[in-house]
Amino acid sequence: MKWKNLNGGYVGLVERLNNLPPHEILGVPENASVGDIKKAYRKKISISHPDRSSPFMRETDEEVTKLLNLAYKNLMRGRE
Repeated sequence: MKWKNLNGGYVGLVERLNNLPPHEILGVPENASVGDIKKAYRKKISISHPDRSSPFMRETDEEVTKLLNLAYKNLMRGRE
């Protein structure tokens, strides 16, 4: 899932992601393997990393990066 494909684009992205479980934020099934989680995380983080974003999206991308990091930590807890 690319962020721009979400309904409404970037507007309200952080609010929509806040309401999703961690596996849906990363776009993996609940029983995903460690490798699948890492692959999905790297793909998503490269899209929203603040260093690669435009200046007008920097604040949103920082919040999305925080949510991705939290989702990754929650999914990896107890799997490694």
